[in-house]
Amino acid sequence: MAFYTMLCRSGFFTSKELKENFMTDGGIFPIHPIKNINKGIEFSGGSLGMGFSFAVGKAYALKLDKLSNKVYALLGDGECDEGIVWEAFLSASQLKLSNLTAIIDNNKFQQDGPTEEIVKIDFVKMVKACGWNVIEVDGHSIRGLLEAFNQKFDNELPKCIIANTIKGKGISFMENDIYWHHAFLSEKQYIKAIEELNR
Repeated sequence: MAFYTMLCRSGFFTSKELKENFMTDGGIFPIHPIKNINKGIEFSGGSLGMGFSFAVGKAYALKLDKLSNKVYALLGDGECDEGIVWEAFLSASQLKLSNLTAIIDNNKFQQDGPTEEIVKIDFVKMVKACGWNVIEVDGHSIRGLLEAFNQKFDNELPKCIIANTIKGKGISFMENDIYWHHAFLSEKQYIKAIEELNR
């Protein structure tokens, strides 16, 4: 949803088009994006870890072409259960992709429950072991995140920001509640959520 919203606000399509086509039968904006260059969607996603692997490939292509562009990849902590994620981490350091920054949203929940009960991962140790520069921050601190994004390293290795967060932070009935991984807000809940966030 955030991806489509960003593309909409960037002018790739109208909000009317998004509303009429998001998760509708035959719509062009299913829950997992399908490649559509005219709409700003560069590849078909869906399987966890695919986006990160794509980001590594994109960063490598930019390096080969001697371009100064940067690549950013956002991963969920539950997504990091996938083997393809760790293959991508290893490849990125081997290729010295200093133009790549990964951000892990470490909210400690995934679709099936607490990440600790499913696959317990010490992200700082694991990512460092893969040969990356690692910064751990409070993912709710804009200042902390900006400092992490701007931090420079004296090597050619990629950077990973472990953003420790609380799932649903700021909304009392959502915080750390796995139900909201896929739930929809009623109008009453929406109003309450906005009120709480505005406080």
